[in-house]
Amino acid sequence: MSDPRWPQQPNVFSQPGAPQAPAGAPAQSAPQPFAATQAMDLSQGQFQGLTPGAQPPQQGPWSAQPAQQGAPFAQPAQPAWGQPPQQPAWGQPPQQPPWAQPPQQPPWAQPPQQPAWGQQQPPWGQPSTAYAAPPARPASANGASALGMLAAAALVLVGVGAKVALRTGGRSIARTTSLSPQRPLLPIGARAARAATPDELLQDKLSPYVEHCLNLFSREVNRAEGRYFEWVDRRKGPTGRERIVYGMPDVARDPAQCQRAVASAASMAPSAPDLEAAGARFAEATAALVPIIRQVHAYYVDPTVYRGDNMARGVLLHPQLVSALEGYTAAHRDLSDTVSRYQDQATDGFLNRVRNDPGRVVDYNLKNNQRMARHLARSIRAWQVDRRGVLSGIDAAQLAPAVTEYQLGVASLSGASTQNPSQALAIRGLPLYQARSAAYARQLQGLSQRLQSGQTFTRPELRLIGLRLGWTLQGSPDAAIRAYEELVQSYNSLR
Repeated sequence: MSDPRWPQQPNVFSQPGAPQAPAGAPAQSAPQPFAATQAMDLSQGQFQGLTPGAQPPQQGPWSAQPAQQGAPFAQPAQPAWGQPPQQPAWGQPPQQPPWAQPPQQPPWAQPPQQPAWGQQQPPWGQPSTAYAAPPARPASANGASALGMLAAAALVLVGVGAKVALRTGGRSIARTTSLSPQRPLLPIGARAARAATPDELLQDKLSPYVEHCLNLFSREVNRAEGRYFEWVDRRKGPTGRERIVYGMPDVARDPAQCQRAVASAASMAPSAPDLEAAGARFAEATAALVPIIRQVHAYYVDPTVYRGDNMARGVLLHPQLVSALEGYTAAHRDLSDTVSRYQDQATDGFLNRVRNDPGRVVDYNLKNNQRMARHLARSIRAWQVDRRGVLSGIDAAQLAPAVTEYQLGVASLSGASTQNPSQALAIRGLPLYQARSAAYARQLQGLSQRLQSGQTFTRPELRLIGLRLGWTLQGSPDAAIRAYEELVQSYNSLR
C-alpha cells in the first residue's frame, strides 16, 4: 500500500538560524595531539629496564653499527626450493633471511594445476604440481604493478558506482512513474499480485491533491503573505510613507502543476465529486494568486521604482492582492478539510484491515498516530488571542483527554517499534518521526495546561506573536502548530 502525503498548513517561518553556544560558555578548542616524543621525568641514573645504581649503556655516535658480542651476524643459507627449512636446535634463535629480502613466492595468479576429473589424485599431503621458480622481475615491474593496482582500484570503483547507479536509477524510475514519491507499506510486487483494496485506491486518489497542490504552495504562499503584512496594513494598504519596506517574497511554483494533478486525480477511482470540485477551486485560486504575488514582488525589488511613483502602483495592486489571498485561503481550507475527511476514511479502512496482522504492528501504530495528530491540529487551528493576552477558540475540555490519548499513542508506537525491530527498521526515518511525535505531544500538553490554568500571554509574548515568532513560546498555539508541521515533514520523508 502507498501512503498519500500529509497536507501541510504552515503558518510560521522556519527557524532563522542554527542554535548558537550559550552566552558565557567557554570557547571549545580543538584537542591538541600528543607530542611525537614525550620526555620522562626520571632521577639521575634511573632508566627504565635498569636496576637502581646501574650505569646506562654506552651509546656510540649516530648511525654507527652497534658492537656485536661473539661471532658476527651471519646470513643463513636458504634451503633449496621445495625443501623444508632446517629448524634450529632447542634454545637457538631461528634463522631469518637477510633484511629486506622477502621469501620467494610462486608467480602471482598461477594456481596449482589440478588433475582432470576422473584422474588419480596425488597422495595425501603431496602437492599436485610443484610451483615453478618466480621469473626475474623486469626493470619496469614497479610501474606495471602500480598500473595494475590502479586498474584494480578502478574496477572496484566501477563496481561500486554500478551499484549506486542501480539504486539511484531505480529510485528515479520510481519517482518519475508516479505523481508523487510514496512510501510503500508492502513489499515491491505484493500489490501487483492482488487487487487494490478500497482504502488503497482512495489514498492513491488523494496523493495528487496533497503533494502537487496543498503541500506545493502552502509554505511559499504563507511566507509571502506574512512578510507583506508585516509592513502593510491589510485594510489601508501601502501609503508611501513607510520607513521600512520588506516587499513580498516570490512564489517559484508553477500553478500549472496543480492543475495537471487535479485533472489526473479526477479520472481516478473512486469517484469523489466534492473532492474533485474542491481541488478544481484550489487550482483556480492558485492560478489567480501567483501572478499577482509575482507582480508585487517585482515592484518592490527596486526602491527607485516604488519611491519614484510614491507607491502609486503598490496602492493599485494591494486590493487585488488581498482579494486573491482571501480566495486562496478559502479554497485552501476547503480542500484541506475535504482531503482530511477522506484521509480519515482511508486510514480507518487500513486500520481495520491490518488490526490483527502481526506483521503490520508498527504500521498500525504509525497510521493511528498520524490520525490522532491530524485531529488535534484541526482542533486548535481556530485559536485567537485578544489584547489582554487571553487565549480563546480552543475547547479546553475536549483538548485535555485528546492530548492524553495522543501521548498514549506515542508510547504505543515506541513500544511496537522496540518489540518488532525488523518492522521498524523497514521504515527509514521512523526514529525522527517518533522524536517529533514526542515533541508535538509536549507542546500540546503545555497548551492544554495553559488553557486549564487560564494563564494569559504577557505584553512581550504578545509582541512575539504579532511578529510571527509565537513558536518560540512554550505551550503556545504557534509552538504546537509548528511542532505539527515538523511532524508532517518527517512523515512525508518516511520511506
